[in-house]
This record gives sequence, C-alpha cells and structure tokens, in this order.
Amino acid sequence: MKRRLLPLLLVLLTVTPPVIFAEEFPSNPLSRLDRCDVVDAFQISDLVFVFRTSQLPKDAEIQTEMSKLIPAGNAADLAEPHGDILILTEQFLGFSTSLKLASASAINSQNGFYWKITWICLPEEINSSGVPYRFHAMVKPDGRLMIPECHLCCETTLEDFEDGTVASDRKRGPSPMFFSALSFADLKQSKEEASLHGDEIQNIATKTLREFIEKNIPDRPTFPYRFRSQSIIELPVGMIDKHRIQYQKVWAVDFIPRDCPADSILEMKPFTVWVTPDGFPSTLSLQRWKAENRRSEVVAGGK
Repeated sequence: MKRRLLPLLLVLLTVTPPVIFAEEFPSNPLSRLDRCDVVDAFQISDLVFVFRTSQLPKDAEIQTEMSKLIPAGNAADLAEPHGDILILTEQFLGFSTSLKLASASAINSQNGFYWKITWICLPEEINSSGVPYRFHAMVKPDGRLMIPECHLCCETTLEDFEDGTVASDRKRGPSPMFFSALSFADLKQSKEEASLHGDEIQNIATKTLREFIEKNIPDRPTFPYRFRSQSIIELPVGMIDKHRIQYQKVWAVDFIPRDCPADSILEMKPFTVWVTPDGFPSTLSLQRWKAENRRSEVVAGGK
C-alpha cells in the first residue's frame, strides 16, 4: 500500500480532562456500550473495536511533553491498518478499501500524551453514498501501537421483532434495544476437536434466544422470532507471525420477525446470535451491552 504523507493541517493538539472517551456516536451499539474502562471505540458493520484505559501509557511510558512524541507523520504510517486488521475490516465492509487519512490528534490524557489516528474507509472501485466508516488507531509516545479488542455485535429493537414494523410506525415510545455480542477473545478459545454440526448450532442459538426472552421479557405472549438462515464465517483474529494470519470460524445464526411478510424475508435485516464452532453462544442483553470476555471454560453443546 502506498505511503501517505501527513498534511500539516491534519495535525491536531487535543487537550482534555483526565479519562477521555471517544466522540458521541449515532449508531446504537456504540451509544449503548458500557464504557467502563473504555477510552475509545469505533464500529464497522457488526464489528466493534474497543480500546481500554488500561492500554494507555504507564509509568516510564508516560510522556507529558508533546515535543517528545514521535512525529505525527511517523505515527500515521505506523497506524495504517494492515495484515489481519485490514482483512477483517474489508471483510465486514464488503469491499476493498482505500484509506484516506482524516486526522492525527495528540491526546493529553491522565496518562500523558498519545496519538489518535483516524482513517476514512472508502471503496476502491465502486461508488458509494452516505457517511463512510472511520477506522481509529492509537499510538503510544514511543511509536508502539495499542491493539484494539474486537467484538461481534448485532442490535435490534424488540418491536421490530414482534410483527415486522418499527415502533415509530405505531406511534409508540422508544422500544427496548436488544444486543447480541461475542468477543474475539472468547471466539479464539473455541476447540476445533469439539466442533458441532449445523443442527446443534441452530438449536443452541434458538435455545439461547428463547430462554433470554422468557427470563427477561416474560409478558411476551409468543416467541417473536423465526429462524431464517445460518452460515459459518471464517474471520482473521490475529497474526501467527509477521507473515501468517490466524483464522477462526464462527456461526452466524439469523432470526427475523415471526410474522415477517413472505416477500420481505430476504430483505429484512436479521438479528444474529453468534455461536462458536464448539457451541459457545453470544451474550444477549437489553438496553446496554458490555464488551467483555466471559468464557472461562467451554462446555460443548453450550450448556
């Protein structure tokens, strides 16, 4: 990928109070993310990247003089997405991306300065409309990258899944947000030798969803979902070494409103329950979700 020079006007000095968070996001997964120990987060489709406050410079790494940071251009070069992160980003974008440097900001946190580099993800060969996704990278004063956590996250509103119409069409108040999230850290613990077949995966996803609805929304008279489809996806989850990428499979089990019209089945945005090959399902939650790793041990079958 071609080297990009950093325009002078893109170098921003940002001085903030201790513990800064990312800017407000309009998308539901980010606006509803529990930000305990989260210093920054960004979303690309069903993928959410999270930076922790624990990743900020510590002790001897802390630099309180901006003049001692590595140059902005060097930080931008180091932060340009590549390897597994670039492949993962393009997989969720659905196209090969041309990265345009948006800004390089020197952030003054309670742990001293660090660089926040923002890239705009633009398609290489196709025209597009709307607001493009933005990729964030964070660089320590000495040039070391802070590696973000990755989480799969799907969201919907419960009203969407009652009869296929949104709450605003019924002139009702806001509907509860419903989330399904699975961390890459949990995904990478999947044991290949314990992989289940597709029917078992579907049963685990359906059971997980049904039990959550029955426990947390007991007044629902009927189960508001129907199974639509499932697919197994191979995701880049890390680097084995400088030249080899580690891949991990995950099942995406898609549900749609029970009463969805027949001519809308394929067009309806599904609610996805993610399941690892050995049967560990995503975490379901209402109103808010946590970017957490909750897998202490795996029991095949999801029990």
